Amino acid sequence: MKIKIDVDDALKDLKRMEKNAKKLNNTETTVPLNEIVNNKFMQKNSKFQSLDDMVEKSGYELKDFGEIEEVDRFISSNSKFSSWQELYDEAIEEWAINQILK
Repeated sequence: MKIKIDVDDALKDLKRMEKNAKKLNNTETTVPLNEIVNNKFMQKNSKFQSLDDMVEKSGYELKDFGEIEEVDRFISSNSKFSSWQELYDEAIEEWAINQILK
C-alpha cells in the first residue's frame, strides 16, 4: 500500500503551524479560563459538562482551586486528574496545541 504525500500541501501546513506557534509565543493576551478549560475538555475528562458545573458541584469557589486539599480530592474523584494543577496543565497544553493546529 502506497501513501501519496503532497509535499507542497505539507509545507503549507507546516508554515501555517509555525506562524500560529510564533503568534502564540508572542501573545501577551489574557485568555479566559473557560476558553482553556472549555466544555469539550471538561466533558471528555470529567463527570462535568463545564468548568462552572464542576465549581458549583464542588462547593468551593474557583479562587480556592489549587489552594485547598479537599478540592484536589474532589477533582481526583470526579475526573481523570489527581489535582486542579494537573487538570489545568493538561487543559493549557490541549488549548495550545489546538491554537497551533488551527
